[in-house]
Amino acid sequence: MSEKGKVPEAKTWANWLLIIIGIILFTGGVLYLPSSLRERLIPAEVTEVVQKANLSGELAAALGLAGGFHLLVYGVFSIIAGIGLFARRAWAWGMAIMLLSIIVVMTVVNIATAMINNTFDPILMLLPTVAAVASLVAWLALVSARKAYTA
Repeated sequence: MSEKGKVPEAKTWANWLLIIIGIILFTGGVLYLPSSLRERLIPAEVTEVVQKANLSGELAAALGLAGGFHLLVYGVFSIIAGIGLFARRAWAWGMAIMLLSIIVVMTVVNIATAMINNTFDPILMLLPTVAAVASLVAWLALVSARKAYTA
């Protein structure tokens, strides 16, 4: 088969990245749940460590979010899309492109808002920025390998 007619190879690392991002988003969303529900889902030892380190406040500032329900939704759908990409499903490719785009846009908006409000802290924005850059790279990889998922 000629190079021109060859179907691009699927990007397995992008699938895993999407699943990992989904787990992180879902976990971040759980931190925003009401305490009665959160206590059932998160072991007391983990809650104790989070409270001692004040990670929930830092996480809220880093992500710039008022609530976490959308994080739960994005996390679940990122995991579903990542799993669907392994089966090379067209719907999973479209969902992954959409979710990766949302992650990049959310991070850019959060950074811009923090800079405008003079609350930008490079240390707190490090993880979201790394996630946005990784999401952008994965987005480009999935777009370049579109035929592997939609053929």
